Amino acid sequence: LFIDEPDAPRNLQAAYRNGGVDLTWELGPGWNGETFLVYGKRLSDPDYFLIAEVTSCINGVCSYRDINVS
Repeated sequence: LFIDEPDAPRNLQAAYRNGGVDLTWELGPGWNGETFLVYGKRLSDPDYFLIAEVTSCINGVCSYRDINVS
């Protein structure tokens, strides 16, 4: 059984604005509607945790805003 992995997102950018972090990225050329999973990590915790599933993108660009930052 061979499973083809989705293409990695391109041009990932992050910016801290107005108390939140904005992530934006472009879709890879072979993207077929797969969900993007966004993980976070606290400084005091060694493990990452799932914070969002991004399922829709507009004009080839996806975005996510995290307001749970300090």
